[in-house]
Amino acid sequence: MKEPKMKLKNNVELNIKQAVKSDAKDIIEYMKIVVEESDNLVTTTEELITPEEEERFIEMYSASSTSGFFVGRIENEIVGVGVLSALSKKRIAHQASISISVKKEYWGLGIGTHLTQVMIDFARQNGQTEIINLGVKADNISAIKLYKKFGFVEVGRFKDYFKINGRYYDEITMNLYLDKF
Repeated sequence: MKEPKMKLKNNVELNIKQAVKSDAKDIIEYMKIVVEESDNLVTTTEELITPEEEERFIEMYSASSTSGFFVGRIENEIVGVGVLSALSKKRIAHQASISISVKKEYWGLGIGTHLTQVMIDFARQNGQTEIINLGVKADNISAIKLYKKFGFVEVGRFKDYFKINGRYYDEITMNLYLDKF
């Protein structure tokens, strides 16, 4: 896959590429920041993996033709990450899940839009994915708006999915149906 370079709303260039093992340490440092900046992610700081575990995770995604681990950089700084995960079980191999995170200081510049587009394009090109699904915290209005822009539709709600500081939040589940329907 070619490495797309895109102009953001602030005219800065964003480079998105598939993660490689040498990105592992930078990804862990990036994750330490984003999990503290927002409660929209399922992971907490205490649950982060080691760079060695991240390398194995990246290798697994690199070996797959239907899953992808994408890193968005501005110059050398990771500013966003997107993961498209497909399982190999025959009965569910037609669907994949996505997750996206962006550093807070870069919110609103179009990074989430570009990462989403790259993952949708990857899914369309792999010849297997028909449905992309995701879960989003119900109060994450900007993310929901982004997903709807791409054609994702709400297919369900998981009541009290998140428990953050003793407070419960619903998860909205959304699907994007690629070319099949």
